[in-house]
Order: sequence, then C-alpha cells, then structure tokens
Amino acid sequence: YWFHGWSSGSGQTNEFVTVGQANDVITVYPLGMADETEKSPGRNSWNVGDANRTNTCTRTTGDVCYTSCRNLNMCSRCNCFTCVDDIAFVRTLIARINEGYCTDESRLYVGGASNGGMFTYYLAGQIPELVTGGYLLMCGQPMVGWLNTPALAAESYMISLHGRSDDVLPPAGGVDGDDMWVYESLNNTFYVWG
Repeated sequence: YWFHGWSSGSGQTNEFVTVGQANDVITVYPLGMADETEKSPGRNSWNVGDANRTNTCTRTTGDVCYTSCRNLNMCSRCNCFTCVDDIAFVRTLIARINEGYCTDESRLYVGGASNGGMFTYYLAGQIPELVTGGYLLMCGQPMVGWLNTPALAAESYMISLHGRSDDVLPPAGGVDGDDMWVYESLNNTFYVWG
C-alpha cells in the first residue's frame, strides 16, 4: 500500500507496479479525499489526526479547512488535511483485497510520501498490525506531538528517506521552510520507533 502526498493523487508513484508484477506482489495506490472548501478545492489528502489542534502549526498558518472537518466542527488554523475516517477506509480496503485475492497477510507493507508518509506513521499507530510485513517505508515524519508508536509496530523496521536540505519536511524537525508547520525530528521519530 502506497499513500500519496498532499494533493499528489495516487498515480505519481506507480513505479512499484512494475516491481510488484515482476515479483507477484499486489500493489495498491489508494486515493485520499479532496473535500476542501471553495478556497482551494481539489487537494487530495490523508487524515493524520491533526484536526482541531493548534500545536502543529505556527501563528502564520492560514485556515484551510476541509468540508469533512467543518461538518465535524473540527476546524482550526492547523487543519490542512481531511477529517474523513481514513483508518476505517484502510481497514475496509485491506479486508476487501484480502477477500478478493490470494494474499499473505503476514507480508503486508505500507509506505507513503509527504502527507502519505505522515499518514503511514499515524496508520501504524492506529492499526499496528498493519506492519506485519516488518517494514514501514516513510518519506515524511509526524507532526509534533504525534509520536504514538505502539509496541507491536516498534518491533518492525522503518525505512525513512529524506533529503538532507529538505525544508518542507525538515529532518531536524521544528518549523518548516514556509514558517507554517511543526514536525518531529527524525532522531526523535527513530528513537521512539526503536
């Protein structure tokens, strides 16, 4: 399962399809919801549990509240992702794939980039049995305050890919280059995971 980044859509990382076909692996590219308001409609995203919080962004962050968050009265200046129950969506998706195909549930792998990487980490915290394959591939770290790694997930391996000079998801953590979002550091993330 590969989860796309904010507003990226599911088709940007389909290079895993070729690898999967060559190795009899089912590759799945779910598509997050794009239920933003009229301010900036159409950005697909994943719910990383950030709704209604104010400690994951700076005071300069503007309000981008998705319709799903507004309907739940969970808008805050830090909202930049959907409030759709993506955990339930992933549980349902996995169940349907397992019912429809011959799968080995002990070899389930999840990964994502940017918002998808944040969601992958959040997902492992909400459904730790997802990382039964032993690996979690991330290109993104959690927002500050979201290091909630359960013991079952911590027994697996995390592969985290980042650019050393990345200011969108800064490896050292803290505030991003746009002075909007606040992230955990990779050192803290790895410490808690291991």
